[in-house]
Amino acid sequence: MTLSAAFTNRSIGLRLSLLIILNGSLALMSAGIALFGYESFLQRGAASRELSAQAGIIAESSTAALSFADERAATQTLSALRGDTQVVEGVIYDRNNRPFSRYQSVSAAGVPVPQPRAMGVYFENGAVLVFQPIRLANEKIGTIFLKSNNDVRARLRQYIGIVCLVLLLSQGLAWLLSSRMQRTITKPITELSGLARSISIDKDYAVRAVGHAGGEIGILIDSFNDMLSQIEIREAAQKAAEELLRESEERYALAARGANDGLWDWKLATGEVYFSSRWNQMLGHADRDRGSDPEEWFSLIHATDRDRVKAAIASHLAGTTSEFAREYRMRH
Repeated sequence: MTLSAAFTNRSIGLRLSLLIILNGSLALMSAGIALFGYESFLQRGAASRELSAQAGIIAESSTAALSFADERAATQTLSALRGDTQVVEGVIYDRNNRPFSRYQSVSAAGVPVPQPRAMGVYFENGAVLVFQPIRLANEKIGTIFLKSNNDVRARLRQYIGIVCLVLLLSQGLAWLLSSRMQRTITKPITELSGLARSISIDKDYAVRAVGHAGGEIGILIDSFNDMLSQIEIREAAQKAAEELLRESEERYALAARGANDGLWDWKLATGEVYFSSRWNQMLGHADRDRGSDPEEWFSLIHATDRDRVKAAIASHLAGTTSEFAREYRMRH
C-alpha cells in the first residue's frame, strides 16, 4: 500500500489532525531554518569583527617592533593575548612572510606555524582565523595572524537544539488543539455517515439528518435531506405503480381464465415464447412439455399453414402490417 493510499484510508478526523500538524511543522521548520541562517550570519559576523578588531590593535602596536626588528617587543605585544582565553595563537610575520614572533596558548602548544594566507577571515574546524596586514605609512611591513576558539558551530548547535525543542512542544500543542477543533468538523460528518448506513440497511427514507452546522457541512446536510425527500416521493410513487400493476395483472389473469382461450406471448427481445396452461390443454400437452423456443411452436403449426404464418409474422415485424392476426391449424 502506498503512502497516499494509507493516508486516504484513514478517518477524516485523523487526516485533518495530521494536516494541521504537518502544516504547522513545515511553517516552524521554515521559520527555524530562516532564523538559523540569520543567527549563523550574526554569529560569524560578531566573531569576525571581534577578532579583526583585536588583530588591528596588535598590528598597530607591532609597527615599531617590526620597523626596528625588535623581536622582544613583538613578543611582549603578543603576550597581551593571554588575557583572552579564546585566542589560542598569534603570529607576527615580517615583510617576507617569515615568522617574526609567535604566541601560543597551552592548548595550542606544539602546533606548527601556519603559512600566511590572503588577508581576510576564515572559519575552520570550529575556530576563527584572521590575517591582517601591518602597515607603516601605508606600506605593508608585515602580517598579523590570530586564531580564536570562538566555536560558532557550538553556539549554532545549541540554537538548533532550542529550535527542535520548540518544534516538538509546538507539535504537541498543535495535536491537542487540532484534536479539539477537528471534532467540530468531523462530528456532523460522522453522524451523517452513520445515518446514511442505517438508511441503506433499513430502507427507511422518512428519517432526516439533524444538524446546526453552517457553511459547506450545513449545505451537505440540507442536500442530504432533500435527497431523502426525493427518494421518499419516488418510493411512494413506485409502490403506487406496483400496486396498480399488480391489480392489472390480477384482472388480466382473471379475464384470461374466464375467456377459456389458449394464449401465447412471444418476447421478441429474448426470443422466448410463453404458452398459457389452457393453450397446452387444448393441444393435449402438459405445461412442462412445452419449451420456450419459437421453432417448437412453428413445428406444431400444420405444414400447409406454416409458411403463410411465418410470412405474416415477418410482415408485421417489418412494419408492413399494423398487427398479426391469422387463422391457422395446429397439430394436436
